Amino acid sequence: MAQRKHLDNFLRGRIIGRLECRRTHLEVSEELEIAQSVISRLWQRFKYDGNQSDSRRTLIWRAPGTGYHQENTIERHRYGGTGWLVWEGIILGSRTDLYVQSVMMTGYIYRDDILEQHVRLFRGAMGAEFQFTDDNARLHQANIVDECLQSDNITRMDWPAYSPHLNPIEHVRDMLDRRIAARQPTPTCLPELRRALLDEWCSIPQDKIDNLILSMPRRGKACIASSGRHTPY
Repeated sequence: MAQRKHLDNFLRGRIIGRLECRRTHLEVSEELEIAQSVISRLWQRFKYDGNQSDSRRTLIWRAPGTGYHQENTIERHRYGGTGWLVWEGIILGSRTDLYVQSVMMTGYIYRDDILEQHVRLFRGAMGAEFQFTDDNARLHQANIVDECLQSDNITRMDWPAYSPHLNPIEHVRDMLDRRIAARQPTPTCLPELRRALLDEWCSIPQDKIDNLILSMPRRGKACIASSGRHTPY
C-alpha cells in the first residue's frame, strides 16, 4: 500500500519528471510508495504555477509577541516595474543576436519578439531537421506559443522538469555572467549593462559554445547513470 512520506525537493522533482514522461499517477504511486492523493495535489500545483514546493514561506521558531523583532523578520524589496529581458539562442556553428529589452516577458512578447524574429529564421536555415529547445516555463507553454510553433512547422523537444543543468544554454549564460563580472570598470547603470551584455555576447568564442553542445550526449549519459542526481558536469 502506498504510504504518505515527507517530500523533499528532490523527491518532488522525481514525481513531476515521471508524470511529464506520461507515467500514470498509479504507476508513480506504486513505484515511489506515495499516496495518489499526494501525487495528484503536487501535479495540480505544478500545472497551475510551475512550482513543486509545498510552501514558499520560511518558518521561524520564536517566542510569543516577538514576531516583529529584527531577528525574526526577513526583508524583501519588491520592484513592481518592468524588468530587463535577456534572451539568446545557440546552435552548432552559430548563435542568435542577444535580445536585451526593458520589457516584462509575456506569451505574446515571446511569440512576436523571440519566436517570430529569431527562432523562425533558424528554422528556415536548418530545414525540417531543426528541433527547438526551450524550458518548461509557463509562458513557453502558452497556447499562442504552441500555435505559433505548429504554424511554422517547428518541432519542440520535450524537456524534463527541473533540469537546467542539461541545457547547454545555461552554461553559456554562465560564461556571459562571468565575462560581465570581469569587466573593468564594471557597469554602473542599466544602459552600461546592456552595452556590456551585447559586447560580451559577441566576444564568446564559438568553439566554446560548440563544445558545450557536443558534450550533451555525455551529460545525458551521466545524468542517467546518477539517476537524476548531481553529476560531474
